[in-house]
Amino acid sequence: EVRSGLRFFEQAHVKDVLAYLRIVHNPYDEVAWRRVLLMIPGIGNVRAARIWERIRGSSDPLEELEEAGDFLPSYVLPSWRRFVEDLTALRGAQSPGESVEIVLNSDYRDYLRTAYDDPESRLEDLYQLAVLARQYGSLEEFLTQLVLLGELYGGELRPDLYDQERLVLSSVHQAKGLEWWAVFVLRMAEGAFPSPMALREDEGEEEERRVFYVATTRAQQELYLLYPITDYTPSGSAVLMGPSRFIRELDEDLYQVVRSEEMAG
Repeated sequence: EVRSGLRFFEQAHVKDVLAYLRIVHNPYDEVAWRRVLLMIPGIGNVRAARIWERIRGSSDPLEELEEAGDFLPSYVLPSWRRFVEDLTALRGAQSPGESVEIVLNSDYRDYLRTAYDDPESRLEDLYQLAVLARQYGSLEEFLTQLVLLGELYGGELRPDLYDQERLVLSSVHQAKGLEWWAVFVLRMAEGAFPSPMALREDEGEEEERRVFYVATTRAQQELYLLYPITDYTPSGSAVLMGPSRFIRELDEDLYQVVRSEEMAG
């Protein structure tokens, strides 16, 4: 069972970020354009429609973008210019993971904090989206796979199934308030947890430590903190991994180290 109260890819903040990527992949995606344009301060439905009309007939809408906003009032122009710069950066991104990171380092982060409740939890979702995106070599491949992943992540929270014997795959945030006999926390490697993107934020490490606390306190009896010995970069290069700083901070008397070869034996 895959556990997510609302389908992961149907959450508004996830759709927001994916809209940026869809624009770069298909500059004629009107739905994505309207979603992204309406996130720019000072741009409402009328101005968004006018911009769309300016660019829709262009052979390259992204190239026409800066001039398409020349009618905007002066107080909107700084945000507009940053938006154009962000799309230019997205167009030059080398991987889907880099694309997600560009959006998260743009004005969208401020929009997220003002438009939604619980912005830190939503940011954590987007960090995980970036982790997922890094597994794909091209934006086209990533966006195509999201159709299948949307089905995979579509399970609903069903209390009537809690007592049945099953494996539940859940994000940490979706697991808040729930407990299981045994819990396995994946990718507890330095460089993965805490998220490098979270560490760029003020108080980012402390927020990740709170997430770690939530994850580890879901276990009633048995807790397993797992991390890979090696991982791979988007280019295919192997890198050695070590345990997360959150594991290293624990009293060694509190846990037992078991390596994969010992389990296989």
